[in-house]
Amino acid sequence: MHIMDTFEKIKNIANDICGREGCKLYDLEFTSGSKGRGRKLLIYVDKSDGVSLEDCERVSKGVSEVLDAEELMPEGDYILEVSSPGLEKPLKEKWHFESAIGKKIFVQSKESIVPPNTENMKRFKVTGFLEVISEEMIAVKAEGKFFEIPLNHIKKAHVIFDYDSIKNDKTKSAEKALKN
Repeated sequence: MHIMDTFEKIKNIANDICGREGCKLYDLEFTSGSKGRGRKLLIYVDKSDGVSLEDCERVSKGVSEVLDAEELMPEGDYILEVSSPGLEKPLKEKWHFESAIGKKIFVQSKESIVPPNTENMKRFKVTGFLEVISEEMIAVKAEGKFFEIPLNHIKKAHVIFDYDSIKNDKTKSAEKALKN
């Protein structure tokens, strides 16, 4: 079986198991060490109310049972890790960006990012708030300007964890509870 066919089959299995366990497959990575040693399958799962350790354990058990039964990881052992994508979730798929609208993100582009009506400066990175996503591009608001970046030019992107906004939300919730 071709490596891409195997990867797609594993991705479909992980997607099915995640759905069965009430999670969503966020991302999947496969790394291969030298001579087949140190092969690692990383599965990132997400859930609207947060991913628990038990969610990860159930997905891990379900995926490993199917992979072993179907012998999809031939020639030796592999390490399977299942976890949440974390607070600073990587943004790779279009739906990842859709779930991050309104959040602060970092984007690195393969091409220079120049906002409309500014001097022609070379710029490949921007940190700001994701305002718009379309079929072909995203718009990030930073420094009072909109940076439009084609999806196919994005080299790397992730959510920026903002501790202050969470702290402020908790403070507002506590103040509201005291008033009631």
